[in-house]
Amino acid sequence: MIIPESITKMDDDFYSFDFNSVTLPAGMESITDYAFRYCTKIKYIYSKSRFAPTGTTGLRTEGYTTSGAYADKGLLQAIYVPKGRSENYKKSWTNNADLIFEAPESVSPTGTISFTSLSESIDAHNFVYGSNVPYINLTSAVLDETVTAEALQEVAEKGTIIYLPDGSTGFEGDNIVVDRHATKIVLKDSMEYASPYSFTADEVEYERTFVADPNMAYPLCLPYSLKTLPEGLTAYTLTGTDDEGRLAFTTATSIEANQPYLVKASQEVTNLNTTNAQFLTTPEDLPDGGCEGFGFYGALKGMTGTDAAFDWGAYTLHDDMTWRPVDGTDDNVIIWPMTAFLSPDEDVGILHMTIDGQLVEPLQLGDLNSDRQINISDVTALVNVILGKQAETMTPSGKRLADVNGDGQVTIADVTKLVNKILRKE
Repeated sequence: MIIPESITKMDDDFYSFDFNSVTLPAGMESITDYAFRYCTKIKYIYSKSRFAPTGTTGLRTEGYTTSGAYADKGLLQAIYVPKGRSENYKKSWTNNADLIFEAPESVSPTGTISFTSLSESIDAHNFVYGSNVPYINLTSAVLDETVTAEALQEVAEKGTIIYLPDGSTGFEGDNIVVDRHATKIVLKDSMEYASPYSFTADEVEYERTFVADPNMAYPLCLPYSLKTLPEGLTAYTLTGTDDEGRLAFTTATSIEANQPYLVKASQEVTNLNTTNAQFLTTPEDLPDGGCEGFGFYGALKGMTGTDAAFDWGAYTLHDDMTWRPVDGTDDNVIIWPMTAFLSPDEDVGILHMTIDGQLVEPLQLGDLNSDRQINISDVTALVNVILGKQAETMTPSGKRLADVNGDGQVTIADVTKLVNKILRKE
């Protein structure tokens, strides 16, 4: 049972329900002791919140008799919480203290393991962090008979890279590494990546689309090198700032592993596939390709949540082609895996940039044809968007600028806002 993110408080809501695990959302503020009373089959509770919800000294899945004695202690075995938050939970949920564990950010068991124990660690990560386990390191483990090639392949297909003990045989498949070598690595958008080792791969498949639009650019950081870029794709490194304090990006001839870049497409590019690839060990610190006064960091694992990005002083690339600081009041900040972000030494407001010496002029909300003018052509394009028609003059970047009033929707209210902008301008 996964409690929706919209739920912030729980009383005795799930009396005698029949499920074996429950996931509490990141925004859960309070919950009572008996929110799961008589849910005696619950084995695992996963809490995504960084702070223990108030209102309880310990969740109970057992029931009680009319005299107040506990009738059934239930099957609860563990409560998993985010990394670094176990002490906070143990102080608040004192009756559960011996059951509280931190969910692993990666899975690296030792000794003899079964697929059941492996699955418990995988589920703890997936439910608490809301993403795939980046890797499973089994190089120091002894696999019992339940850890089959079929079982591991099912995990690997979800976007997890599995490192097996040296000399392992019979475990061929995508995302399986043996003796520091993989036949094929398949990466996916939004897939977190981290690796404890360097290794080679005969083939890499990574479907990622870059739209051909001069007014669009994409931050990128790959865990492997691309000595030859796909046709139509150009990569740029941050080399400094110009006399006006604008970021200066300069063409790069290749993409190196674990380094941040800005890329643009002159024709649509749909993948970053390659062969004979070298993957490098993921550094403990985020890879920095910045210049004096500005960090430019590759986010291989990504970053979910405003707190993490805000703590980094992160600047992200916006639809208008400017870099802007993460707003600490925005609860939905996501820096996607295998992208990049800026972090200036000090707050500098909105950042503009040049690419190979050419100023990248910012776009305006409502400039649907990206000609850097707001006029009746944009109104026509916006109306067509609302009517579900294809606006011939609208660019892909223009589609992102259709939400003129910034409410997250494209409606007639945006047309009104756009017309008012034009009238004020005239």
